[in-house]
Amino acid sequence: MEKLLAGKTALVTGASKGIGRGIAEKLAIHGARVAFTYLSSVEKGQALERELQKYGTQVKGYQSDASDLKAAEKLINDVVGDFRSLDIRSEEHTSELQSPCNLVCRLLLEKK
Repeated sequence: MEKLLAGKTALVTGASKGIGRGIAEKLAIHGARVAFTYLSSVEKGQALERELQKYGTQVKGYQSDASDLKAAEKLINDVVGDFRSLDIRSEEHTSELQSPCNLVCRLLLEKK
């Protein structure tokens, strides 16, 4: 299978369950390096890291609240520091366009 997203870094917020988890898995299957967030369960975050690593790509979970501006800024800086890029974002909450995580991403990407 061709890895369509090889060399790309994706950030999925809210990936510990449901749709976010499915998106993170599909990104990893297609070769993306996957950074993801979880809010409370460290165990679930670590389990997802192990699960996604079986696809042979770099994966890292971050405990972070995407609705908190300072946490979102730290998250984006940590992801870019760890992965050296951020190419794809998937935010799993209802007000995606207004989220602090989305705002910080846009501001940081505009500086490039």
